[in-house]
Amino acid sequence: MRSMRLRVHTEPPVERRAFGAAVRELRGRRGLSLGELGARAQVHDGYLRAVERAEVEPGLRTMGRIAAALELPLSTLMVCAERRLWEAAGGGRARGGSVGGHGADGRGVGGHGVGGHGAGGHGAGGHGADGREPRAGPG
Repeated sequence: MRSMRLRVHTEPPVERRAFGAAVRELRGRRGLSLGELGARAQVHDGYLRAVERAEVEPGLRTMGRIAAALELPLSTLMVCAERRLWEAAGGGRARGGSVGGHGADGRGVGGHGVGGHGAGGHGAGGHGADGREPRAGPG
């Protein structure tokens, strides 16, 4: 008699879907193919495809490589994913907007989303991904 395996399809965790969607969005904004991003991040394009589809959960080192290949700090990539989590939880758009607008990298990424003027911008921990720190005291 043949053994039957029951395959149960479960949805990937919402955090994994949010991270994958953030990578896909930011890659698209930069006009990069999976192959181009993979070469920059030193990650196989098939693995990146699986990340974007939420089929795998990358480790911290891989997430850092992906962020660096997107020319962003990892924190900016995570804020973009966090915004998606907020929206999925029914919180609507993050305060003030979404990815787009006055971004942390000057190209629209980061928007007016979580915490102010973009990920890494005014509100989410500093003055942006360009490395400039806020000045202490009066301007």
